[in-house]
Amino acid sequence: MIKNIYIIIGSLIILSGLGVFTVHEEIFVPNSEARSLLAEGKLLLEQESEEGMKRAVETFTVLASHFPDTEQAKQALYHLAESYEKLGNVDVAIGKYRRLLGLDLDEDMIDKVRYKIARLQMMRHNAEEGVNSMMMLLSKKIEPSLRSDIYTEIARFHADRNEFEKSLTNYEIALSEYPRNVNANIEIGDIYFQQGKYYEALSQYKKVYRVFIDRNAREETIVKKYIQNVFEKGIRIFRKEKYKEAEGYFEFIYTRFPKTAEAEESLYYHGNVHYGDRNYEKAISLFRQVIELAPATRDENAFIKTGQCFYQLGDYKKSAILFAKAQELFPNGRYNKIASQWEDEARKALQESYTYEAEKSKTGTQTQQAKKETNDSKTTEKLPTEELKPDKLPEEKKVRKSPTVKDNKIDFFRPNYNEPDLDGGTVVP
Repeated sequence: MIKNIYIIIGSLIILSGLGVFTVHEEIFVPNSEARSLLAEGKLLLEQESEEGMKRAVETFTVLASHFPDTEQAKQALYHLAESYEKLGNVDVAIGKYRRLLGLDLDEDMIDKVRYKIARLQMMRHNAEEGVNSMMMLLSKKIEPSLRSDIYTEIARFHADRNEFEKSLTNYEIALSEYPRNVNANIEIGDIYFQQGKYYEALSQYKKVYRVFIDRNAREETIVKKYIQNVFEKGIRIFRKEKYKEAEGYFEFIYTRFPKTAEAEESLYYHGNVHYGDRNYEKAISLFRQVIELAPATRDENAFIKTGQCFYQLGDYKKSAILFAKAQELFPNGRYNKIASQWEDEARKALQESYTYEAEKSKTGTQTQQAKKETNDSKTTEKLPTEELKPDKLPEEKKVRKSPTVKDNKIDFFRPNYNEPDLDGGTVVP
């Protein structure tokens, strides 16, 4: 009897163990693997690179096909559609989002998917249809962040049509719904920029920095996009030769983000701003900072530009030394030939200045000697009514203007913004 009881208890233990093993194998293991794949796919998607997004597509596809009954599969399908959207495959993305609507989703997810479809319809030039779909969503009770995103899309719709006031109105509504909408805050600055209100735009970008960027410095993707946006705006103003307006953009970048590649570029461009304004002393100071700052991508340019500044100031000796130094440090540099031509011009100018000073000194000595001989003369003959005049002195020396070196588009008469890349011309098309 007791033996039978032990047998029954042992059987029950074995059966319960098998049950636990089955549950573990059928539920916990798939969920664990699915969660791992989902996390991996999200990381790839966040890289914002084409290669990363393609790998994300592969990862989410594997998850959805191997673990279709998990909750992670629904999220994978959403991010899969998002990946295709970021890759620019709009039609495929819309198809993936619409497939999601056939699944058992909660209301919040359904609203997000419908928003995505409406947004992509606008990208496919079905703008009116997309706006109407978004307005229908706004008539529902949806979460504030999504409402803010919808108003942001509508603001972009008006901005694309140069309806700036309507655009700004919708951006303001977006921020009233969700003040921490980073895109809306940045794009308000973009609207000011499009209107030619460069100072107002910079003020808005600085506000974004204070409220969002400085507090979220670890969000590398957001920070990088923000820096590039502000820097490229400065470049565009610079290209329009609005140097005073551009100055603030460059100064903001290298003071707030000194360890970025854009910091060196901004210092270099700021130096060119002062060069354009003929404020050569300030330009020299900035070009020297470029040389001291890592990375060294602009060092050759900065040496040449510093030499040009000293040339314009009439200090041909320093100018020639700097052009020679540029050739020494960058023997295979892109602008080695330009530096050589500038050095030749600086040395010629230096030689001319020495000749001029010698002639001036010689003429001055002759004049003094003539005056002395006149005063010492004791002759009783009537002195000439006109004072003895010295030989005509050369005209006052001016800063040398050398001929234009046409082959390399160098004009020594003025700041040269046509030199290939010496003013940073290849950074922005």
